[in-house]
Amino acid sequence: MRIELSGSLVHVDPLAIVFTQDEDFLPEVYTALGYTHFEVICIGGGGGAGGGIDTANTGTQIRNYGGKGGGGGFHRSRGLLSTLPSPCPVAVGLAGADGADHASNPALVTDGLEGGFSSFNDNTCVASGGRGGKGADSNSDTVSSVANGGDGGLGDRSASGGGGLGGVAGIP
Repeated sequence: MRIELSGSLVHVDPLAIVFTQDEDFLPEVYTALGYTHFEVICIGGGGGAGGGIDTANTGTQIRNYGGKGGGGGFHRSRGLLSTLPSPCPVAVGLAGADGADHASNPALVTDGLEGGFSSFNDNTCVASGGRGGKGADSNSDTVSSVANGGDGGLGDRSASGGGGLGGVAGIP
């Protein structure tokens, strides 16, 4: 997640703050320095890749890969620092874990997990995580693994996925 701050009457240089974990943003610290506006970008965590069949090159079957996870959503929002509460909660969505591989049994292969959503001040800016990819359900060199990739996330929502094409929310 990235927050960019700027001022109007007192010219202060723009400042970019990058959050890599959940924490609180304190707007009064920046208003005291002359900043009046904020622009925040949230990006949800990507979904994990689905597990596959890894025969360790035994020569009897091919390697079937799981589907890749969907990318996290994107949302951008702007506003006045004075409208934000203090503290202002920040959530950073983590990537979804990859699914489990197995040497030969498709029943023991798992799907990738969903990526977490990112948010700034709860609903001021929020981007969903991507869905996890599907695990391979075949151990064959002639049958499809049916291991589809996960849907991409969307901006302005917290539920994972949202469509194979992803999307971008409107800017207020």
